[in-house]
Amino acid sequence: PDLVKEAIQLLELSSGSKVLNWGTISEVHLDSIYGINIFTIDKKRIEFDTKNIVDKWRKVEKILTHAELIGIEGKYINIILDNMGVVNFDLPVVETDTEEDG
Repeated sequence: PDLVKEAIQLLELSSGSKVLNWGTISEVHLDSIYGINIFTIDKKRIEFDTKNIVDKWRKVEKILTHAELIGIEGKYINIILDNMGVVNFDLPVVETDTEEDG
């Protein structure tokens, strides 16, 4: 029951979010061991537990906003711990000029 309540709270938070809203969320998975996983249409995975949902939601919004500002994309965010988040980024591909012999 708490897991469902927290998932509903996350969805309510997403309804007012500019970076992670109903238009970007594709799935919400609930698991009694792993907590709440949000999957987005652009293949992000965000892991939450059931504690301090509002604070952790705000942290995820900050992470996504900052990543967008500096031109990288967070593909996996684990925000289960209160004092730390784990983020896996897809860095932009930088093309380099190569000279061919010839």
